[in-house]
Amino acid sequence: MTREEIKATCRILIVAGSETTATLLSGATFLLLKNPSAMKKAVDEVRNNFVHASDITFASVTAQLPYLDACLEESLRLYPPVPSVLPRRTGPEGDIINGRFIPPDVSKVLIANDDADTPQILDFRRRPPLERSPVG
Repeated sequence: MTREEIKATCRILIVAGSETTATLLSGATFLLLKNPSAMKKAVDEVRNNFVHASDITFASVTAQLPYLDACLEESLRLYPPVPSVLPRRTGPEGDIINGRFIPPDVSKVLIANDDADTPQILDFRRRPPLERSPVG
């Protein structure tokens, strides 16, 4: 690659990376603001785990903030910052989607929630946040 091609590629990667992060954070902020109890729980988790801003590192956040991590995961599910649908499958026990049981290992499509579902968002009734495997 020429130097100009490298510069152009870097610009694309920076914009793409910052846009997806901004989209995730916008969705998470919206969901938390629409759900005061979830917002309080996330805020309390941060404030109870860190005394100084300098204590906050990537490793400490992932290790000490399971609820906030679950909020971000749920935000990714509800507001994916990618332009296409990501392939997903139901879990080994199946799943309940829109009140209907879907058998195990069935391909599913992300369905956007409307305002009627908003009170249920971030209470994780459909998928408890802390029952997933940790990121390794």
